Formats: sequence, C-alpha cells, structure tokens
Amino acid sequence: MLRRVLIQHGRHLQIKQSFIHTTSTHPRHPSPSSSSSYQYMKPLLFGAISCTTIFFSAACIHEREKETLWQKLRKQAGNTLRDIITDDNLVWSDIYKEKKKMLREYQNQVLRDLQQRLEQYNALPVQLKRSLLATAETAFYMPESEKTMAALISINVAVFACWKVPALQKYMVRYFCHNPAAAASNTGRQQPQWTLFTSCFSHRNVIHLTVNMVGLWSLGPVLHDLLGREQFVALYLSLGIGANVISHQLQLLAKQVAARPILPSMGASGALYGLLTGTAYLYPDAVAFVALLPWIPFKITYAVPALLTLDAAGILMRWRMFDHFAHLGGAALGIAYMQFGPNHMWPYMINTVRNLKKSVGNGKGGGSSNNNGGGDKTSGALMEMPERIRAKIFGKKTVAVPEKQ
Repeated sequence: MLRRVLIQHGRHLQIKQSFIHTTSTHPRHPSPSSSSSYQYMKPLLFGAISCTTIFFSAACIHEREKETLWQKLRKQAGNTLRDIITDDNLVWSDIYKEKKKMLREYQNQVLRDLQQRLEQYNALPVQLKRSLLATAETAFYMPESEKTMAALISINVAVFACWKVPALQKYMVRYFCHNPAAAASNTGRQQPQWTLFTSCFSHRNVIHLTVNMVGLWSLGPVLHDLLGREQFVALYLSLGIGANVISHQLQLLAKQVAARPILPSMGASGALYGLLTGTAYLYPDAVAFVALLPWIPFKITYAVPALLTLDAAGILMRWRMFDHFAHLGGAALGIAYMQFGPNHMWPYMINTVRNLKKSVGNGKGGGSSNNNGGGDKTSGALMEMPERIRAKIFGKKTVAVPEKQ
C-alpha cells in the first residue's frame, strides 16, 4: 500500500516536473506572423519619428534665426526700413539683407583677428601666412549653399576615415552599416534601428565616396538655393533615412517571396537619387553629367529614366554591387517631396512652430491673448511682423491680418 502510494506520488511528481519543463521551455519569441509584422513596423516607426523630428527641428531653427534677425532689424529700424511698407515681401527682403550684413561683419572681424594672430608668429614664413589667410577668406566668402555641402561632405569624409582604422572596424560594421537581417533579428545581437540614419554617411570605398560627394556638390546647391538651408538639410537627411527604410522593407519582402539574399548597405546614394529626381521634377530642361561619362552632357529628363531603368534591371537580375531598392526609394521620395513638401509639408511645420511659440508666449503672459501681462512679446507668428512694424515703429494704426492657413 505504501509502495503504491509512493509510486503514484512519484508519477505525480514526474508528471508535474514534465509539465513544468514543458511550460518553461516554451518559446518566448512571438509567433512567426507577429514577428514578421514587427520586423516591418519597427523601421517604419523609426523612419516616421526621425523624419518628423528632423523637419520640426529644422523649422524651429528657421524661425529662431528669423526672430533673431528681426530683433536686430527692429533696433535699427530708423536706418534700415522704409518709411512706408506695403508688402510683406519687402520686410523679408530687409531681413535677409540684414542677415547678409551681419554675416559680413562677423566674417570681417574674424579675418582681422586671424591676421593679427598670424602677425604675432614671426617664425612662420610670410608665404604660409598669406596662404592661411587666403584659405580663410575663401572659406568665409563661400556661398551658403557651398558651406552646407562642405559640411555634409566633411561628415562623410570623417566617417570614411574611421573605416580605415582597424581598431574601429567592428564598431563601424555594427553602427555605420545597415543590415536588414541583423536589424530584424530576434537575438541579443540585434542591430540598432538608427543605422538607418548613420549608414547614410558611411562609405568604405574611395570611389564610392568620391562619386557620391561629387554628386552632392553638383546637385545640392540647386535645391539648397530654392528651399533654404534648414529645409534642404532636413530634406537630405530624410531622403537618406526614407530610402533606407524602403530598402529594408523590400529586401525583407524579397527574401520571403523570392528567397532573395539580404545584403547590408551604406552610402548616400538614396538621398542623392532623391535630389536628382527632385531637380528633374523642378527643372526638366536642365543638363546633367553622369559619373561614368563625365565628359558627355545629358538632358536630365533622359538621364534619370536611364538610371532608374538600370536599377530596375539590377533588381530583376539580382545584381549585388549597389542597393537598387534604396536608389528607387530615394527617387520616389524626391519626386513626392517636390510635389507636396515645399507648398504643404514645410509651411505646416512652420505654422506648427509659430502656433507653439504663440501658445507658450500666451502662457507666460498669464493666459492673456495680447501678452500684456508679460512673457515674450515676440513669440507670436512672424507673419504679424509687418503690422508690428507699421504700428509700433512708425506709429501707424493698422489691423492685423490673420495668416492664411
């Protein structure tokens, strides 16, 4: 009797241990369907959040710079502004003239300081001093668009130099090269999603770097002069991220549908394709030079379809030299932004920043709508500045016209 009880008790323990063992070894990973959707959603969320943050930050910088210039312009209103202002564009032309004037004064002061410092070093050869001063003058008096391109190119060159340091190789592979397979992995060595951004500045081959940077220097200033520095930088960064997100999604899809291997990628080509198609959309009669045939000019409306056809062929024939998915994705995003961005998306961001500044200003003023109770009186919409100029500077009574949405 006691033996049977012990046997039954032993069986009960064995069954209980088996049940515990079974439940404890149950896979903790999500089901294949949920894991697959998670692989697709994660880069999409990162791309949407990062691009929105980039554009919002650019809009804040844009408005902050205008407000700073406005403050200086208002102090010099008696010498700078015309007696009668009838057009808002005239006010902004004054602001940009003041911006150029401030920049030129700053540049001249820095050059004078540099010249004085060089004169103190008697040991330096005179020719070297002249060369340094001439280089500084060239850098200072570069157009704003070329300064922006030079800054972006410098970042790419710095990342390229890091690739040449053997001790940094494993960090560069992990943090400056985007691998959709590693980013979608469920293991502990999952690659961070922000490589969708950092890989846009990464080049391991000097030819790859040179071709992309020549393309950036050639295409960038055209859209930079049209959009302005802040909007252009936001567009360039977002094109790079967006092209990588599209490539990430399509590579995962191609692996599931056609058993296509997933390859890591890096480079600024996706963003450059967006700049190229955006330029072609705005200036269809422009002339372009292809990197492989730099001595032959092509009409841009002929060059772009040829390049896109080449990328489509690369996808169908499974070429592995370039990330053709990123090229096509960047090209599509470039056209889409030029269609809707400058006239819809960017003004929406600007209006959002202005409304936030206005609400913050009203909050500091104790909730009053006219800011009489304190707070930042210049935090309202910048489109109201012409009315403030007329009313406060020239003493003219005018009715504020609400900004068009």
